[in-house]
Amino acid sequence: MEKKLSSDDINSVCSRLITTNESDALWVSSLAIQAAMRRGPGSQTKRVMGLRTRWPPKDLAFFPLHKKDHWSLLVLYRSKGMNHLYHYDSVPGFHAVYAVGVVTLLCDGGLLASKEVGIHRASSFPKQRSNWECGWYLIRAVQMILESAESGGMTRMVPGRQAKKVIRIPGML
Repeated sequence: MEKKLSSDDINSVCSRLITTNESDALWVSSLAIQAAMRRGPGSQTKRVMGLRTRWPPKDLAFFPLHKKDHWSLLVLYRSKGMNHLYHYDSVPGFHAVYAVGVVTLLCDGGLLASKEVGIHRASSFPKQRSNWECGWYLIRAVQMILESAESGGMTRMVPGRQAKKVIRIPGML
């Protein structure tokens, strides 16, 4: 039987995936993201998101987005000192504005120091066919990114031709 996944389900499964893969990736709880969004921008963003001692990530940070009963995934991929943000959404555009809000919060909170940040939409990401599958798609995206990173082929899942830069956020800091 199909099941809609809760925040606890998503956070538990994905945290376990990262631990099992012995990855240096950082998982930020969807509940912490929601709390930080309610609080708004400011110097407390790191603390509210539980990132005081875990920032910056070595190479990957996962930000699960949950709003309006839908899940999508924002991924920060760090390569050669550059930050790349990718948004995986099984319903393209559904969380586009929310993703911009989260990135703005990260910039205003001093977690991303880039003067210009762009969010790339992962255009090759599969689209869901029913109203309840988005949580499963998020988990699958995390699995695929971790597997790709493990094999040294991050370009297969994250940067490259598959992604379109759809949102620019100029002059954040």
